[in-house]
Amino acid sequence: MANMLRSRNMTFKFSQVWLAFALVLLSVPLVSGEASAQTRSGGRFIVNQLSGRCIDVAGAPGTGNGAPIILYDCELSGRNPNGSQTDQQWTLDRSGLIRNRLSGKCIDVPGAPGTANGARLRLWECEVAGGPTDQLWGLE
Repeated sequence: MANMLRSRNMTFKFSQVWLAFALVLLSVPLVSGEASAQTRSGGRFIVNQLSGRCIDVAGAPGTGNGAPIILYDCELSGRNPNGSQTDQQWTLDRSGLIRNRLSGKCIDVPGAPGTANGARLRLWECEVAGGPTDQLWGLE
């Protein structure tokens, strides 16, 4: 299935935002210039190629379980507009978890596990204890 991003239990059609996720999964550098020092210290910005905006956690900073994952102006300085540390940097571990650098929490699909079409993504404690999880991401 070309142009599909899959969680272990669900499939999403590519939008411009999902294209950015795919680039991270492929380890293509996503940022340059002032943000390069930030990426070397851990975490990368996931940048939408059309809008130039980044994947963000709602709130400034967004760190709580259930915080929505949104598109927002990039905080390439490493700071939110209120001066707090950015919540827009992400890491991808070998298992397929996309982890927020600030909170240590993962991109999650609501449900246990979440499998519904149209489910909105959120931030949640990473599910690393085994069993089925909707937090593992890969390309097919």
